[in-house]
Amino acid sequence: MSGTGVVRTTDENGLFKRITSKLFNDSKLSPKKNISAIDNSLAIDNSGVANQTKISIENAKKYGSHLNVLLEGILENSDFDADSSERRELFSPDEKLDFNHVQLFSDDISDLASFLYKIEEIIDEIDNAYPGARERFLNAIYKSYKEHKNDLLLSSEIDLKDSGLVLNTIRHNADVLIRNVGDSIVNRGEVDLYGFPIEEVKDSVALIVCFGFVNCKILERPDDY
Repeated sequence: MSGTGVVRTTDENGLFKRITSKLFNDSKLSPKKNISAIDNSLAIDNSGVANQTKISIENAKKYGSHLNVLLEGILENSDFDADSSERRELFSPDEKLDFNHVQLFSDDISDLASFLYKIEEIIDEIDNAYPGARERFLNAIYKSYKEHKNDLLLSSEIDLKDSGLVLNTIRHNADVLIRNVGDSIVNRGEVDLYGFPIEEVKDSVALIVCFGFVNCKILERPDDY
């Protein structure tokens, strides 16, 4: 296995294909377009030795979303065609999955959790060059989840002061909320990620969604109830 990128399993179930076919609605990114780096922002360059991620803050393009920085970092440092023999269990999401009654995406999130060390390595590189980036990524994920959760609760017409009803409504729609967050990240990625295959974008977003879930930015924390 070469490179330090996220790896995709080649098992007969087609892990990444299963995830992305369920997690996202059919869509296509805009055609490839050249975007010049301007102003003082953050750019990712993996052209260094051994394709190690390098961050440049000067003369970098601005991004339409904080998560697009992370998304591009994954895309530029990922090998989606590599065999996946390397996994590390950093966090078991089972308790939170059960608490929120996640069904459709339960197995997918459990599988992807063993690849999160890859995204953690990329985040560490970005955060070292751009302090506070990790919290910005997590906040962006949480804001997306909160937006979709609020829409759900408003449309449900339940008593929002009844925490039991609120939790049950979230539980009944847990898989929909996960999918909606993923779709939102893909849609916002269209602003900056011209030229990347949509399949790889969706694979990368699936990792970001899993990252947000295990860091308690998507769905509810058992300890809060």
